[in-house]
Amino acid sequence: MAQLLAQEEKEKTTALKDLLSRIDLDELMKKDEPPLNFPETLDEFEYAFNEHGQLRHIHTGEPFVFNYKEDLHRWNQKRYEALGEVMLMMIIF
Repeated sequence: MAQLLAQEEKEKTTALKDLLSRIDLDELMKKDEPPLNFPETLDEFEYAFNEHGQLRHIHTGEPFVFNYKEDLHRWNQKRYEALGEVMLMMIIF
């Protein structure tokens, strides 16, 4: 009897692992995500560097907020990367 229960548990675990391996986590995370359209200038992001060289929001004076949209880590990361690209272009040009 114990061997039968152990075998059933093993089969359930195997089936669950198989199911999880077929889930595309990136696609799942995109489900309710806003479009990945971000500003192309620092002004459009509404950020500027202050007299101390600190990146601050132009209206609030607050530092950059990574978690701009709560519970959307992938989107927030892409926004962060887009802002980095804007700043890189400022250095290059």
